[in-house]
Amino acid sequence: MVGFLDLPDELLIYVLNALRFNDLLKCRQLCKRLDIIIQNETILRYKVELALNGMEDNPTVAMPIIDRFRILKEYHEAWEKLDFKRDYILDMNSDGVWELSCGVLCQARGRRTLVFRQLPSVLRGIKERAWELEDIGVDIRDFSMDPAQDLLVVVETHNASQRIHLRTMCTGEVHPSVFRPAVINYTPNLSTRLYTIKICSDYVGIAFTSTSQITQELAVWNWKTGELRMAVSGHNVSAYSFLTQDHLLLARMSIDAELLVVDLGTASPELTPMEEMEYICSFRLPDVEPGSAIFRAELRADPAPWSLHPTLAAPFQVARDQRVIVLTFTVFHGRFDRSMYFLICGDHLLSHFKTVPAACSKLGIDWIEWGPQASRVLTYVPGYDSVWVCNTYGSSFVNGFRPGFQIYIMDLNQVAIRKLRAERNDVMNESPVPNSSSWVLQDNALVLEHSTFRTSLPIRMRSWALNLGVNETYEAVMISEDCIIFVDLSNVAKTRYRILSM
Repeated sequence: MVGFLDLPDELLIYVLNALRFNDLLKCRQLCKRLDIIIQNETILRYKVELALNGMEDNPTVAMPIIDRFRILKEYHEAWEKLDFKRDYILDMNSDGVWELSCGVLCQARGRRTLVFRQLPSVLRGIKERAWELEDIGVDIRDFSMDPAQDLLVVVETHNASQRIHLRTMCTGEVHPSVFRPAVINYTPNLSTRLYTIKICSDYVGIAFTSTSQITQELAVWNWKTGELRMAVSGHNVSAYSFLTQDHLLLARMSIDAELLVVDLGTASPELTPMEEMEYICSFRLPDVEPGSAIFRAELRADPAPWSLHPTLAAPFQVARDQRVIVLTFTVFHGRFDRSMYFLICGDHLLSHFKTVPAACSKLGIDWIEWGPQASRVLTYVPGYDSVWVCNTYGSSFVNGFRPGFQIYIMDLNQVAIRKLRAERNDVMNESPVPNSSSWVLQDNALVLEHSTFRTSLPIRMRSWALNLGVNETYEAVMISEDCIIFVDLSNVAKTRYRILSM
C-alpha cells in the first residue's frame, strides 16, 4: 500500500498547500522530509509569511507566487524598520466631517462637496488618486464609506427625521446594488447631534447621539433592501462593531460591564431597550467599584470582517481574522477617574464565540474564562486623543505622545509574537517605557481603587519619534494598512496631514 509520504514532492506540495497555516507548522514536526519541503517551497513559505504578517492573499491579482513572496518580504522589512517609502504633507479644508477607511481619506468641503484621496503604497503597488464629488445634491450632516463596495453613506438631517442616502464613492450616483429610491428615512427618539456609522457587507449601522440626553439609539439596516434589522436604545449603544459578517458586538457599559454578541438575522427591528434585547452570549468585563459610573465608551475594529478589496491591485492585504478590537472608556468613582483601553485579540474572541452552542441565548462568559488571555488593558497615557478614533487597523494599534511627537505602535499578531519570542529574549514586564525601540509586554495588572485585575495577552510595542520640521506640530496620530498619519488641527481653516506610507 502506498502511504502519504510515498507520494512525489509535487503531489505533497499540492496537498500541503490546501492546509491552513497552523496545520503546516504541525506537518513540519512530523518528519524531516515534510519540514524540508515546507521550508524550501516558495508557495508554502509564502503562506507561512502571510500568517506571520497578519495578511491574506488576494487571488484576484494576477501575479506569480515568487513576486508576491518577494513583495511581502520587502513589506515586512519596511514595517520592521519603519522604513517609510514616502513622507508628504496633505492639506485639506477643515470645515466639514471626515473619514478614513481602507486607505481612502475623505473630507467634506462646505455643505455638499466631498474630497477623496486614495493613499498610496509603493510596496503594494497602490497608486495615489484624488477625486471629488462637487455637489452630491444633499446637505452632508455626516457620512461613511466602504471602498471595497464603492459605497458612500450620507446622513442628511430633515427636521426631526434623518435621511440616509446610499451612493457610490466614485460618482456620487445611486449605488447600483441598492433598492429605489435609495434613501432610508429614520426618526430617532432624541435630538441627534452626533453619528457613529459603520458598514459591513450588506449592513450599515448608525448610532444616534444627543448632546443633551444620556440615552442613545442604534439602528442597523440591510442597505441593499432598506430593511431595518435591529433598533436598540440605551446608554453607550454607540460603542459597537461588527464581530463577523452577521454578528454585532455591542458594549453594555453598566456596573456589570460586558460585550454582547447579537445575531442580526434574528434581531428585532422594533426599538428595544438594551436591557431587554436578545443576544447570543456576553463576554463579561472586570467588575468596577460599586458606586462607579462608566462614560465615553467607544468600540472599534478595522477593517470590516467580510471580504477582500476587489479594486486594488495589491497582492495581499490585512487578514480578516487578524483584528484588534479596541474598547475605550472612563470610570468615575467620586473624585477618582481612570481612562483606559482594552486591546482585545479578535481571533481569541471568535474562538470563544465558536464554542457557544447553537440556539444559545444570553449565555454569560465570565471574565476569568476569556479576558486575561485574550486582552491587554492599559490606561490612557498623556497625549492620547480620543477624538481621532482611526487608531487601529488589522492587529495594530497606534498611540501618540505630545510633545515630540513620539508614537507607540502596538501589535497583537500572536503568530508573529511567538516567533519573535523564540528568536529573541526581549520579553519584559510592563513598567516605565524602556529606551529600546522594540519589546514585548507579557503581563500587567491594573488597579481600580479597591479592585485589581490582570491581563496577560502578549503584545509587541515599538516606539518611534517623528522628525519634526520647523513650526510643525501634531495633535493626533492615525494608522491605516500602509500608512501612519499625523494630524495637525492648529489651523482653523485647514487640516494638515503628514502621511508616511510604505
